[in-house]
Amino acid sequence: MASYNLHVDFTHLYAGLDAIGQQVTTHVQQIVAATAQEVHARWANEVMHAKGVWVKEKKDYVHSLEIAKVHDLYHEVHTEYHYAGEIERGRPGKDLKKMLHTSLKARVAKNGKNAGQRYLIIPFRHNTPGSTAHAPAMPDLVYAHAKKLMRSRVTGQGKRISGTGAFNIKTRKPMLVAQNKYDWGGRLPAGMTPKLKPHHTTDIHAGMVKMGNKGHSQYMTFRVMGEWQTNKWLVPPKPGLFIAQKVAGEMKPAFEKAMSVAVEQMIF
Repeated sequence: MASYNLHVDFTHLYAGLDAIGQQVTTHVQQIVAATAQEVHARWANEVMHAKGVWVKEKKDYVHSLEIAKVHDLYHEVHTEYHYAGEIERGRPGKDLKKMLHTSLKARVAKNGKNAGQRYLIIPFRHNTPGSTAHAPAMPDLVYAHAKKLMRSRVTGQGKRISGTGAFNIKTRKPMLVAQNKYDWGGRLPAGMTPKLKPHHTTDIHAGMVKMGNKGHSQYMTFRVMGEWQTNKWLVPPKPGLFIAQKVAGEMKPAFEKAMSVAVEQMIF
């Protein structure tokens, strides 16, 4: 479990405060509490404006930020968000094809040069222009064509043997997984948008279908992830954003200024 903490700690002042009037003591306590609130607000704001982080991750991260009052001169802003470590320190590169070894939905190619190798059909959702929650929005031109497509529909569901070779521990037979049956409608052609990367086979909108019911359309593309694709489905490492460290560094002068004023009041 990731744990990030920013401390607002002035407990070393207790000895001096014992000899100072209650009014000044209360003022210092208020500074500490207000500083903790400001740290929380700045941390949340930096997360929401961070680049390269999914919107849902941003919201979950911000929702996880909490202020804990240990005592009057010690407040702590912290998070236990499980992706905080990756966002703060960086994310290692990943080969997404490793899921072919564990996903019960994996299939086995039966024909062609890839026969006997496992693969998955990966769905990608595309939002309409102006909406970026959980998925990127398609350009206006793509949407203009996509919304005219004849709908594709799920017409039923069957069963197939899992490509992992797993067995059902109860029946002692090959594990069966659900498989949708489709009535396919129209699809968008390739070439409506540029390829995101030179090594991509096609653009991300090629083959897009329209699914769902009228008024609740969903736009999807489906891509094959296969064991034979040695140079694909690789997620490069991401550098850390060090948001908490940045906030702490920016807030330090504010701490020092506020406490300097408080100390002057103690003296004079």
